[in-house]
Amino acid sequence: GKQAVGIYSAGYRFLDALMFIVTSYNISSMPIFSKLAKEKKGNIFVNKIKKDVVLVFFIGLSIALGFYFLGPIILPILFKSTYFQSIQVLRIIIFALPLILLTSVFLNSIYALNKAKIVIYIFLFQLIFNVGFNYLLIPKFSFFASAYITLLGEAINTLLTFVVLRSVLIRTDLVRRAP
Repeated sequence: GKQAVGIYSAGYRFLDALMFIVTSYNISSMPIFSKLAKEKKGNIFVNKIKKDVVLVFFIGLSIALGFYFLGPIILPILFKSTYFQSIQVLRIIIFALPLILLTSVFLNSIYALNKAKIVIYIFLFQLIFNVGFNYLLIPKFSFFASAYITLLGEAINTLLTFVVLRSVLIRTDLVRRAP
């Protein structure tokens, strides 16, 4: 009911507040990806992807681990006792942050390669996945279902965007293949 929605929402707000990291990454990296793609600097483009993947994953995982281990100590100060279960939600969905950051690297690369149309299908799948599983599992598992569905959905999103990017890179002449 409404209490379960409040518990999930309170936990999710912390992840939502951290989206400024994703936005900052997107704003700073997209022009570079676009320039490298336009200038056909494929090897540098791929190296940027690799470096960004390591960087954003490290940042995201560090933040997630910090919230996971320090959350139960610090967050009770911020939450009323009725929202203590939100800490459990946060400890699950916070691990979506490194996945969202990885997905941002892959999406920026896909956009720079002018393949944004493919992304619509990924997002459509994500929508169907989330609505479908939330509809099926929330009645039985409440806000925990939403938390795990959010995390699993982001993992699938990351995997799909990686597969699409890899496929686009293989099919394009941007990256020279070894003979």
